[in-house]
Amino acid sequence: GGRSALLAWDTAPWKDSTWSQIEGERVDAVFTECTAFGSDLEPGQRHMTFDQVREMRAGLIARGVMSADTPHVTVHQGDNGGLTHAEMVELGGRHGITPSYDGFELSV
Repeated sequence: GGRSALLAWDTAPWKDSTWSQIEGERVDAVFTECTAFGSDLEPGQRHMTFDQVREMRAGLIARGVMSADTPHVTVHQGDNGGLTHAEMVELGGRHGITPSYDGFELSV
C-alpha cells in the first residue's frame, strides 16, 4: 500500500554503520523493542532500555527518517523495568512512544 515500517528489535543501540544504512529513508511507523522499559536501568548491550529507545527515536527524527508524529511502538517489553503496562503507557506517552500488548494492531 505504499507504506513502510521500520522493525528493529534485538538490535541494541545502533552502531554508526547501521545509522549510515538508514540515511535518506523515510518510514510511516517505527517498531522497536524495549526489553527494559524502566528508565533507570543499566544500558543494554543486546536489548534496549527506555532511555536507549528515546535516543534512537531522537536520532531517527534528527535524520528525517521519521517525524515527531510518526507512530513509534515498542514491542518485547519485559518486566525488567518493574513497570505495569499502564505505567509504561504513561511514561511512553510523554515521549511519543506507545507500548504494545498482545493483539496490538496499528493502521498506517
